[in-house]
Amino acid sequence: MIAELTPFFPGPLRRFGEGVTAAPAGAQALPGSRLAEPGALQQRLADYRDTIGAEHERAPPALASWWARHYCVVLVPPVLVAAAALGRTVPVSLDEVDIAFGPDGLVSRIHLRSSALGQGAATLDDMLAAMTQRHLAPVFAALSALTRASPRVLWSHAAEFVQYVGMNLLAHPALDARRRDTLARWLRTDRGADGRPHPYRAAYLDRPQADGGERRVRRVCCLKYRLDGDDYCGTCPLRAECAALC
Repeated sequence: MIAELTPFFPGPLRRFGEGVTAAPAGAQALPGSRLAEPGALQQRLADYRDTIGAEHERAPPALASWWARHYCVVLVPPVLVAAAALGRTVPVSLDEVDIAFGPDGLVSRIHLRSSALGQGAATLDDMLAAMTQRHLAPVFAALSALTRASPRVLWSHAAEFVQYVGMNLLAHPALDARRRDTLARWLRTDRGADGRPHPYRAAYLDRPQADGGERRVRRVCCLKYRLDGDDYCGTCPLRAECAALC
């Protein structure tokens, strides 16, 4: 339980660190280096599928999408907050963590094998490299290969929570003016240094409407409507397209 663990962040930042801990992992935790293995992912997706009762043949990409969304809820906040507010890096490469899952197949907590935070790097992208390149990238690649979920869909969840947590931090007293300005500019980044779309660029767009207003929609559909008993979410770009054509 979270209450039994030493807070990862003290004081006003505490709520952002609940997904990670430096406490030893239990015997049932999965070594992070195994998470990108098809068998390990397949088991977690099967547990998740059984929990929500998804049986439709279109479900696998949608299961992967929403499994990944829950994963990002746990992983993204502490790593981004450490970088943006503290100028530190969190050792979350897959070979540096153990991962605890609930009976529903969803991640419950990420256990760091080292409690030592690294010194800040030159840019926020550099400070997030362990999460971006050595954790999410291999997991998302394996999920995509296993379920045929689009990598764009999976990365859109990471971008959503980077933007959500980032916007919350802009109003947080833990950031001084310099760090607040750096974060604000970084959150508006649309292209990486290589010219490709930035992995954490804004997950939502404001789409003009016929009445002169704007509607907030996702850049990429999250596939929620493919899960049995679910419907289009309130910011679905497909629903917006349908509305524009009708």
